[in-house]
Amino acid sequence: MKKSVRVATIHDFDLIYEMLRDDLYEQGVLHRFKHSKEGFKDLIFGENPKATFLILEINDKPAGFMNYSIDFRNITVNLLANLYVNDLFVKKSFRRMKGGTLLINKIKEIAKKEKCGRIEFLTLAENSAALAFYKNHLKIKIISDKLHYMRLELDT
Repeated sequence: MKKSVRVATIHDFDLIYEMLRDDLYEQGVLHRFKHSKEGFKDLIFGENPKATFLILEINDKPAGFMNYSIDFRNITVNLLANLYVNDLFVKKSFRRMKGGTLLINKIKEIAKKEKCGRIEFLTLAENSAALAFYKNHLKIKIISDKLHYMRLELDT
């Protein structure tokens, strides 16, 4: 099975838009997505992109995505940048094929290259499949038991 992760280009926009809407629908929060298609395209591929998208491919087919941004939101306690994962999504037909692990490993590489001190993201408390994946397959620390605020400390 051939698996790869690459940085998205503007040519991936329709794919990203479709998969993001699938992800939000699956979470039950599609109604919170307020961007027009063109507005969202400008947000991620315009003059000042707000996030970077990675595309997961399995056997040369689009299987999922992850998007992230780098910030300094915790500068008062952490002098290094944070890499914040906004979304991680693998299509149902490609789950349990280690694509999520591949995305996480790629984001760890990027965070180290960018000299980030940690990777952070949120997971809904009722998303038991995601929580099991993060706890059983990765060394991720759950910070709260109401809202699972996840942190993966990096050795830099």
